[in-house]
Amino acid sequence: MPTCASKETGTNPFPCGNSKKTLEKDFGFSRFIVCADAALNGFENKIYNDRKANGAYIVTQPIKKLSGKLQEWALDPQGWQIPGYPEIYNLNSLEKTVKIADKEVPTKTVTFYKDRWIKTNKKSQETGKREVLEEHLIVSFNTKYRDYQRRIREKKIECAEALLKDPGKIAKTTDQRNPRYFIKPADSEDDKNQKYELNIRRITEDMRYDGFYAVTTDLEDEDIRLIIKSNHQRWEIEESFRIMKSELETRPIYVSRREAIEGHLLTCFLALMVYRIIEQYLKEKYTIGQIIDTLRTLNIEQVQGAIYKPGFARTEITDQLSEIFGYQFAYRVMEEKELNKIVKNAKAKNVAKMKNNKKGAETL
Repeated sequence: MPTCASKETGTNPFPCGNSKKTLEKDFGFSRFIVCADAALNGFENKIYNDRKANGAYIVTQPIKKLSGKLQEWALDPQGWQIPGYPEIYNLNSLEKTVKIADKEVPTKTVTFYKDRWIKTNKKSQETGKREVLEEHLIVSFNTKYRDYQRRIREKKIECAEALLKDPGKIAKTTDQRNPRYFIKPADSEDDKNQKYELNIRRITEDMRYDGFYAVTTDLEDEDIRLIIKSNHQRWEIEESFRIMKSELETRPIYVSRREAIEGHLLTCFLALMVYRIIEQYLKEKYTIGQIIDTLRTLNIEQVQGAIYKPGFARTEITDQLSEIFGYQFAYRVMEEKELNKIVKNAKAKNVAKMKNNKKGAETL
């Protein structure tokens, strides 16, 4: 869809004139809700979408850029809810499971939230007069998102520590995605041989925001659960891109022909899809590293002739995978004909769960 996006002007952000009319005509849309990241959450864009008869917005709100009192409220561990339930939770008291309607649920699968309405009174460059904008600030918290952000930071710190061994490569930066962001000049009397060290204060401050995600919207009648769900999906999309680039090594690409490049990307995408499916089966209890490392070691070894044995260590994850998919390799000797049957079953059009066949197999 063509766009006329701008960060701070009142120019029509989404969609451009003719495209908007075409969508309204072809699909019968009666309302356009602009969903955007922080780059498009400026006051002018919000006013534009709020004042349109059929317009609305949901945009990311960086918690670090909230005013002091609002930021303190957003990070306060008290006063959190789960969408659809009246109970109030304290984030500092969370354990591995949380009770929802007398049922214990894994905490990683739950998103907590708090919300309030805020008002901004500001002169608009577009209209030339003061505008009052009332919007719904919704802050969510998820322990899985917190753990994801911590893993990303740990990798940055590892890179920063490697850079400290070669000070010549260190340069000042305000880019929070850059490992150099966590490095600062060390106190030194020798200006010619400047030394550097990790900025512990900055790392500690950055950790305060782990797991939190905020948006602002002018929607009044929408189910808050839908808005919170969209927040969850956004960071999971971001996480998927990171998984593709890191664990699945989508980049760099070492092929040049178009067909080979497309094949490489397709393979990585299918691997991501398989990982996400397994992650759901495992109820999101493990990290991407734990799951992929387990899958990579699931080998069997030939004992003699057509007899095979497990070539990997049995773990909690291998036991759960065996229970889910019905293939038990961890403590069994298997014949080649049984392995062939499993392979045939995996390639079938309608893949069915295959129960353990103990015939012809011995327990180790």
